[in-house]
Amino acid sequence: MALIDTLNSCHERFSGKPPWFIDSGATSHMTGDMSLVDDFRYINPIAINLPNGKQVWTNKEGIVRLGEILKLSKVLVVLRLNCNLMLVWRLCKELNCYVTFDENYCILQDHTRGIPIGVGEQ
Repeated sequence: MALIDTLNSCHERFSGKPPWFIDSGATSHMTGDMSLVDDFRYINPIAINLPNGKQVWTNKEGIVRLGEILKLSKVLVVLRLNCNLMLVWRLCKELNCYVTFDENYCILQDHTRGIPIGVGEQ
């Protein structure tokens, strides 16, 4: 599921090139696009196993803002990654939200207020 363009003031829809994918198997939020990252900092090197079986290293992380509401922290910068990954459990924890999937959509819903804060489309 990729998150898509701004819909209205109730909740946000996102797109990106490359798009953001919600991933239950990732170990961290990750991006291959350094231009998306604000307030980056150097960290101790971390090994990242890519889906193709190769291993790469990163030593940078930062904040990625996906709109006014959605902000991801501790996003690893993995320069050889050609997509953006959101770790689903960290997303829920950071944004205090539920993530619900159906056959066409993914909805991020505020845990306290019960309102949608983000929508993704397959």
